[in-house]
Amino acid sequence: MAGIERITQEILDDASREADAILKKAQEAVDAKAAKAEADREQVLAGARAKAEKDADLYAERIVSQCDRIHREAVLMAKQEEIQAVMQSAYEKLISQSTEDYFAMLEKLLEKNVQAMAGLLFLGKRDLDRLPAGFKEHVSLIARKAGGSIEISGTPEPIENGFILRYGGIDENCTLGALFAEKKEILEDKAHEALW
Repeated sequence: MAGIERITQEILDDASREADAILKKAQEAVDAKAAKAEADREQVLAGARAKAEKDADLYAERIVSQCDRIHREAVLMAKQEEIQAVMQSAYEKLISQSTEDYFAMLEKLLEKNVQAMAGLLFLGKRDLDRLPAGFKEHVSLIARKAGGSIEISGTPEPIENGFILRYGGIDENCTLGALFAEKKEILEDKAHEALW
């Protein structure tokens, strides 16, 4: 029986060697797959890190850009408010002049707008009430120099600070508010230059 035992032992030894070889191959395959999985994992992580950094950089750029835009808008708004304040101050200075200076300004304004025809000049109640002596004569003289005539209406118009010239059925608004509105861009540019 020793022969059978020896053959059996040889078969078992061969089977054990073969099983060891299969196990070794299986372990090598598992190790290779684990190494590949680890390499893939590192590659995916590296890609994810790169994408996250790129996304973070883009987000940071957008935030900085938004902050810059908000800052520019705030500065522009502050400048516009300052310009409006300067314009309002200029307007207030014009309307708060002495009666003599105020009506001298109106005469200059009339010289620039008078036409060579017969017209009516309308004032607001406040201006009619404080009409200086000689103003009507100055208005007539200005109109005659231009080849026309102007009569000052005794009926107040619902206007402030300035006058309305009426030639025929056409009114020319020469109130300070209308002139400021008409010249707003020019005045804003000048105020901007003066301030900045």
